[in-house]
Amino acid sequence: MRWNFTPDLSWSHRVQWDSLSESLGYNSRVRWEFQPGSTAFLVLNQGITEKDDTLRLQESEGVIKVGANIWF
Repeated sequence: MRWNFTPDLSWSHRVQWDSLSESLGYNSRVRWEFQPGSTAFLVLNQGITEKDDTLRLQESEGVIKVGANIWF
């Protein structure tokens, strides 16, 4: 699922089930293009497993990434 608030700002979500490991993966990402060719990302990844008919948070990770083009 993706929401585009403006051409420069979007928020996307991805959910994926792995039947072999019986785990659920969740990814949420905010993308902001603050200058043409320069982008910042705020990312949240979570892994959830099923054990004894309950879902448990296995891992959680947050990342900030900035990429910029330098013109000269």
